[in-house]
Amino acid sequence: MPAPENPPAAWRRQPQLPACLAVAAALALTFVAFRFARLNAEYGARLRLDAATHDLEASLELRMRMYVNTLLQARGLFTAKPELSAAEFRAYVSGLDLLREYPGIRGIAFAEVVPRAGRAA
Repeated sequence: MPAPENPPAAWRRQPQLPACLAVAAALALTFVAFRFARLNAEYGARLRLDAATHDLEASLELRMRMYVNTLLQARGLFTAKPELSAAEFRAYVSGLDLLREYPGIRGIAFAEVVPRAGRAA
């Protein structure tokens, strides 16, 4: 039977060295795991923020396009009927249901051009 090997001389003089090496290795692995988890969490948070930002941007762009289209429709109404009366315009606007369909629009006004000769003095 072979004789048991003796531990290296440094280990015989410092019996705590293997324990210190094990603790240092465990700490190093813990630090690597922590960094990985932190980077993974930051990456996930960044992806969620980017997705939410994109969704909000698309929603705002759609809403603004709806408002612009409402004004373009009013322009089309005046193009189709240049002599539109205030009552006809009021009927058109009431049909738009601004409060429900376009909550950001507070109103659409009708301003008739009055020639200088027709103005009151």
